[in-house]
Amino acid sequence: MQMGGSLAGLSSKTLELLQRLGNVSGLAFQILDDITGAFATEVEIGKPVYSDFKENKPTLLTVYALQHASQSDRQFVRDHLGTPSLTAADGSQITDIIKRSGALDYALETVRSYVTEAYDILKKLPCSPSSKGRAVISDVVEYLSSKASQIPS
Repeated sequence: MQMGGSLAGLSSKTLELLQRLGNVSGLAFQILDDITGAFATEVEIGKPVYSDFKENKPTLLTVYALQHASQSDRQFVRDHLGTPSLTAADGSQITDIIKRSGALDYALETVRSYVTEAYDILKKLPCSPSSKGRAVISDVVEYLSSKASQIPS
């Protein structure tokens, strides 16, 4: 967004707004993707479930759970992250720990906060509310908001 804005001759303030909008939208999207990868089915996401767990990818969900879960739950997560042959039962146990620790609620609240910030930034952009560019960006933010509201905590 920023490169296009620079080429269009936008002000530095507008470029900063676009950069922040891209950052918060990207973070919201990534957290939603992490939630989906942990809680959806393979049919829903089109790839193996629990792949982030199997690959030991640090996500907001696992980092938060490792900080806030009980000692035994933290140990279970540590013992099973990075296990390429993670079973469905063990993956399910990790998602239960994520829920119990408050990590899912925290991640959803973080997404909602980013979406709210994105809407606030949209209001500050100096383009017409009916402009095509604003409509495209608004559609992205609306998609993130809709996706977040569909996830039960």
